[in-house]
Amino acid sequence: MKCGGSLMTMLIPIFLSSLILMGEFGDRSYVTADETLITSTCSQTPYEDLCVSALKSDRRSASADTAGLARILVDKFSAKTKLAIRVVNQRVKTAKDPRVVRALRQCGEVYKAVMVADVPMAIEALTKGDPKFASTVDLC
Repeated sequence: MKCGGSLMTMLIPIFLSSLILMGEFGDRSYVTADETLITSTCSQTPYEDLCVSALKSDRRSASADTAGLARILVDKFSAKTKLAIRVVNQRVKTAKDPRVVRALRQCGEVYKAVMVADVPMAIEALTKGDPKFASTVDLC
C-alpha cells in the first residue's frame, strides 16, 4: 500500500468527516479585525469556506498573522480529532459486529497516529516559523 502526501491533503477528509458527524463550528463570528488576511489565507486551501468558518469562529483570529491562523486551524483540527477518537472508542464498546469493531479500531488507530505524530510536527514547524513544512508533513 502506497502511503504519503501532505498532511492537509490526507487529513482534510478526516477533518470534514469529524465536522459532519459531530457538528460544525456554528454561526458564531468573533472576528472584528480586517478579514482580508483570513480570506487570502483560506483562498489557498482546498476547502475555503470551511477554513473561513473555522477562523471566524475563533477570537484569536482577530489578532493573528498567517502563522497564527495556521496554528488556530491546527488547534481546531486537533480538538476535532480528539473528539473523533473518543467517539470511535465509545462505538467500539457498543458495537456487536466484529467487523465493525475491527473497522472502528483501525479508524481509531489512524486518528491516534495523527495526534501522536503529525499534529505535533505541524505545531513544531509553525513554532519554528516554517508553516510550509507544517502543511507537507508526511503521514508515513
